[in-house]
Formats: sequence, structure tokens, C-alpha cells
Amino acid sequence: MNGCNVTASSATGNPVDVHSGADGPMTSDNSMRLLGTILTLSLSAGCATLDHPRPAEPLPERFAYAPAAAKTRDDTRDEAWWRRLDDAGLHTVVEATLAQNLSLRAQWARLEQARALADQVRAARFPQVRGQGNLGYSRSVGAFGSSTGYSASASLPVTYELDIFARAARTHQAAELDADATEEDVRAMALSTSAQVAETWYDLVASRARLDLLSTQAELDGTYLELVKLRFREGLVSALDVHQQRLQAARSASQIELAELNREIVEEQLALLLGQPRQELTVPPGDAFPALPPPPPTGVAADLLDLRPDVRAARRRLEAADRRVAAAVAARLPLIRLNVTPGYSWVRNEFGADSPVGGGGARTSHGFTLSAGASLDVPLFDGFAGRAAVSVQEAVVQQQIENLHQVLLQALFEVETSLRAEQRQSRTVELLAEQAAIADETLEAAQIRYRSGLSDYLPVLTALQSRHALRLQVLDAQRQLVSRRIQLHRALGGRWPDDLARPEPSEVVEEEDS
Repeated sequence: MNGCNVTASSATGNPVDVHSGADGPMTSDNSMRLLGTILTLSLSAGCATLDHPRPAEPLPERFAYAPAAAKTRDDTRDEAWWRRLDDAGLHTVVEATLAQNLSLRAQWARLEQARALADQVRAARFPQVRGQGNLGYSRSVGAFGSSTGYSASASLPVTYELDIFARAARTHQAAELDADATEEDVRAMALSTSAQVAETWYDLVASRARLDLLSTQAELDGTYLELVKLRFREGLVSALDVHQQRLQAARSASQIELAELNREIVEEQLALLLGQPRQELTVPPGDAFPALPPPPPTGVAADLLDLRPDVRAARRRLEAADRRVAAAVAARLPLIRLNVTPGYSWVRNEFGADSPVGGGGARTSHGFTLSAGASLDVPLFDGFAGRAAVSVQEAVVQQQIENLHQVLLQALFEVETSLRAEQRQSRTVELLAEQAAIADETLEAAQIRYRSGLSDYLPVLTALQSRHALRLQVLDAQRQLVSRRIQLHRALGGRWPDDLARPEPSEVVEEEDS
């Protein structure tokens, strides 16, 4: 909260309810109490507010699963994370998505709204000037004659509220902080979008690699089918061996069809992220995963307060709620408005010949005018609405405090799990690669025994199926390892979204009548 005690005290130092003295005659004691209330609320409204809040509980000194060499933060986290992967195709699609993604464009428009609302709130801190003008005509006929009157006036009323207790200033600051939080939301969405398009890009790479692998496996299945048919024609094996290999070849063909469908779906998803139809999608070819560099420096947990846009947004919203507490307190204090109205007036009266005044002449008066004044508005009793308004804003502050804790805890969770998951996934890739190598040796040994007539075809078929499955598992594991690195970059955040420029807004045209 704003660090101010808003409990009113009397001049003698005794606690006083903020509404004391408003329910009965204004005695001397009540006057002193009201004065004490006003002085205390004045200090509360003008005292220091929260800036750059952080949880009171100490954050962990380091991440539990961070490599020893990665615990020191460096400036590379302020750069675009995808450039670390050294993949030209990824660079192209990520940068195009950050400029073309429609959801991100909509978030930029929300930021423009927030900035405009802050400007609208700021207007209360300036003098309000209006231009007014009047023209008049009158005609009177009576027992003593007739007269005609003309009048014209112009004025510039100026009103200004003295922001003695910083109510308007705090309200404006809160609106600006809300806009800052919305800007952080834009950056958080850019960070998430970059990770999402990278995931989709490598889904596309994986689907292409899977198609190539399945096509190779289908060719191998066809080769084995021709071998079995040849041995069947020579009477060396039964028809059962032929049927088993035909089934294996048909299974491989069906997997290719499903892989083609998956590739087309991934291309649709990528086109959606790029904000364009799939027919217009032009992406560079990619069928291999990048060689992952060492993990990025993680720094310490406290770095997330500055490097995660969602955490920064939560902090800004807490600051905004704190400013609104001060504004709610100031709203319970006296209000002084000044008004100055410079103007000019012109009046002309024309009298008829039968009028005893002027004998048929005319009189004209004109000149500049000036009026000035001040008004004092002192809230004495409002049915405790003002106190309730302060309580509402204090509850909002507490809500934002809990939200900041939750967002920061979620950020810590994502970093820790990403670090651990990448370590486990890297080991999984190694183990699966070892199994795939063993499967190759097993298939070769089974094939030698089969050709030598030492075994039937079942061991060959089993080894072939195991080899196919393990190679696909290795491909999927490699894809998951890249995903773990992407999620680690997203979890760590960075300063690079600060450099994003707002893209040109999309346009629409009216549909022409046919």
C-alpha cells in the first residue's frame, strides 16, 4: 500500500473517527476533531507512494537446476532469444509474425486506448476554458411607449481546481501506470507469440523430417518385401512371411498419409500466426533441428522482476492501485475551485417616438467585463461512502499484491521446470539414440540369420518394426528437446520486446454492391 496511516487523530492525539463532528452541532471540540481529521487525511493523501514494489519475502538466491556456468546474468538476455539458435528460417518467421500477428496488433490497439484514457484523465489537472457567446433581441410595447433592445456578449469562462491534496495527480498517475501495464502486456504477448511461432516452426520442421524418415522406411520395407517374395518363389520361405511383410509395407504407407495431413495442419497454424491465409504462406524450407548452444545464463531469481514482462505488468498494476488509494483519501478532503470569466458585452436600446424616455432616440452601452471567484466544497458527512471508497481501493491493492506474488511464483516455477525438463530431455535423446543404434545392429544380425536359413522371418520383422519405431522416437525426442529450450527462453524473459515498434494498423474496405 502507500505506506500511510489514514486513521484520523484529534489535536490532543486521541483517535477519532473520520466522520466525528459531522453528526451534531459544531462545538469547539468537534471543530478541533474535524481539523485533526483534515490534517491527517492531508498527510495521507500527499505522502510517498509505492514505486517498484517487490514481495517482502526474500527470493531464492539461485535456481536449483541452473548449470553452474549459467548462474551469472549477462547482456545477451536483452537480445532476441531466437537468434541464439542460428536458424535462418526461424528468424524469418518470428520477425514476420511479430509484425503481422493479428492478436498482437489488437494488443497494440489496446495500448493506444490505454494511453488515450490516461490523457483523458490528465485533463482534470489543467484549467478548463470554454468560449461562450450570446445574441439577444427584445421588443416591448406598453402604455408609456415602445422600445426595442439588442444585445451581444462573449466570454471565456476559466475554471481550475486546486489540486492541493493531489487527488487529480494521483488519479492521473494511476491511469499512466495502467497504460504502462498494458504496454508490458504487449511485450508479454510478443514474448509468448515468439515462443509459439517457434514451436509451430519446429513442428513443421519435425513433420517434414518425419515424412522423409517414413519415406525412407517405406523404401526399406519395399526392399524387404521384394527379398521375401524372391525367397518365396525359390521355395525357401512360406507365404506367411510374404503376408507379414506386405502388412508392414501397408502400415508404413498409412503412416505417410497421416504425416502429410499433420504437415498441412501445421502449415495452417503457422499461416494463422502470420496473419494470412495458407495459400499465401511462403516459408523457407527446413527439415533439421538446430544444434542447441549451451543454456542461456539464468542469473538470479530477482532478475525476473525486471526481465519478465508479465511480472513488470503486475508491479505496475499494484502501483496504480496504490495511487488510487491516495486519490480516494484525497477525495474526502476540502475542494477549492477557482473561476475567472473575462468577457465583452454590447447593449443597444431603441425607443419609439411615443416613448417618454429618450424621445425616440437610442442608447448604446458596451465594454469589457471580468468576474472572478472561488468556491470551497467541504465534505462533512456522506453516509460513509468516502470511507468505503478508500476501503475498496485498499482491497484492490491487496488483490494486486496477491496477484504479483502469484505471477512471480509462476515465473519461478516455469524457469525451474524448464531447466530440469531440458536436462532430462537431453539425457532421453542420448538413451534413445543408443537404443536406435542397437536396433540397427539387431536388424542386421536377424537379417543374416534369416538369409542363412537359421531362423524364420519373425525376428527380422520384429527388429524392423523396432528400428522404425525407435527412429521416430528419436525424432520426437529431438523435437521435445528444442521445445524445452524455447520454453526456457520464454520463462527467463528479456529486454528485447522493449525495442518492438508498433506495426501499421490493418485496414478494411466497404464491400461493393453487386
